[in-house]
Amino acid sequence: MKAKEFQQHLYNAYAGTLFNYSEFAEGEKGSIVYEFDCPGYTEFKQKYPIEQKAGKGSDFKRTARLVKWLAPKLKHNGNYCKDIPMNAINLLDYSYDKPECGINCVCKSKILMDCCLSLGIYARWVGIFPASCYDMDNHYVNEIYDRDMQKWIMFDLTQGGYFVDESKTPLSLLEIRENIANGKKVIFAQATSSLNNLDKLYKEYSFVQWYFAKNLCYFCLHKYSSFDLKGGAWYIVPENFDIAAVQRKNAEYKVNYARAEGYGEDIIHALTNYKERLSNIEYLFADVSTMQSVPKSLKN
Repeated sequence: MKAKEFQQHLYNAYAGTLFNYSEFAEGEKGSIVYEFDCPGYTEFKQKYPIEQKAGKGSDFKRTARLVKWLAPKLKHNGNYCKDIPMNAINLLDYSYDKPECGINCVCKSKILMDCCLSLGIYARWVGIFPASCYDMDNHYVNEIYDRDMQKWIMFDLTQGGYFVDESKTPLSLLEIRENIANGKKVIFAQATSSLNNLDKLYKEYSFVQWYFAKNLCYFCLHKYSSFDLKGGAWYIVPENFDIAAVQRKNAEYKVNYARAEGYGEDIIHALTNYKERLSNIEYLFADVSTMQSVPKSLKN
């Protein structure tokens, strides 16, 4: 079997998993706090040309320009494990235009969220996770609320772009998930890409489509969108999906793998601490309309 054919088989399997998990479990209703007036954002805009790089226009267009600017300036390192404060100033001071100082998707999504919030754009920090407890990987991205289109839109700073459907409409995470689950085409476009030839983009970035299909089983939305890192998260999980059992087993799997491969004690320690925190999963909610509708704070 050729590599592309095998990738398509995997994509179909992941899409089938999402279809089987189309319904979400009920749980506690929650909301996200968006903090725009953090003192750190004033300092951030003084130190980095956020307003200049974003330019004028819609929330979507301004965010796309930020992604276009930042994506090539940040080297990716999936094994990043540094004790650097999780805010855009410290993360960019460490990694901006420094290929030797790579950061992971968690850090990149925090940077983009801070950029957007500093400009008054509603943005949130979202983890996307696979169904398998034996998967070594998950991903972090952002969603921003575009007030012109009146919808949430996913941006992935690590991959440098966003998804559209066949009508060229930018998509939220939930819309991407639903389209994949129902056999509809989603097309990844880098912030530098033209949308004139969707078929070309679909073929060129087929790996990104595959990667998202794998990782869209369940979501983790952080409760606070703010400059200072604050705790707490809302998990959105499918019905009949035991997230606590899956994440405990996954953490054990990662620790065992790290030890077998001779990873440093800093990584093993981080994985072990992650495992211990999993027993306190308190917030599961299925109000997925909050991923598409206007937050109350936007209506006021």
